[in-house]
Amino acid sequence: MFPGFGRALIVSMNVVGWALAIAGIAMLLWSLILTIRVNKTNPIPYWRNPAVVAPGSIVLRSVGAALLVFGAVTLTSSPNYWSVGLVLLALLPALIMTPAHNRRVDRK
Repeated sequence: MFPGFGRALIVSMNVVGWALAIAGIAMLLWSLILTIRVNKTNPIPYWRNPAVVAPGSIVLRSVGAALLVFGAVTLTSSPNYWSVGLVLLALLPALIMTPAHNRRVDRK
């Protein structure tokens, strides 16, 4: 795949890609948790910012998304589709935690 480079380069690119992607997912999750904590009595809208924006959550979300994208792009050097699944996996916590939070707020 890379002329003149050995398998060690591809393996190290995969390690870096996974590390970046995992760090990005962690930052996205951290941002979501901060947002939910600050908005205990407010529902979190899906297509705009919540009523109260947690300090640092936008920066965490931006850096986390960038790390996730760079990690996924780095993983595309290997002949599989892990990078697509990884991005979808990163969305899963938000798709579970946001409706759960909004249901909890509606019940109060």
